[in-house]
Amino acid sequence: MGNHDTYPQDDVKDFKARDNKAFEEYAPSWAYFIHDKEAMKTFLDYGYFKLPLEKDGKKLATVISLNSNVCYDLNWDAFIRFQDPGN
Repeated sequence: MGNHDTYPQDDVKDFKARDNKAFEEYAPSWAYFIHDKEAMKTFLDYGYFKLPLEKDGKKLATVISLNSNVCYDLNWDAFIRFQDPGN
């Protein structure tokens, strides 16, 4: 999730699990890519996930999707109250 992916812009505050409704709204679109239940839970909780990239059952790499709102220093409200989502 980027800072322009929510409305109002930068609407990410406390970085607590299930704190942002936008993650739930995006989840059906991302379900095609996030096929792992634990990864989807992390996405719904905090807006980021990681998944193995596999071909023919062999892991080739790890896909990491970041929530770029975490540490976005121009969202001063969130920056002041920063917490590491998911520890």
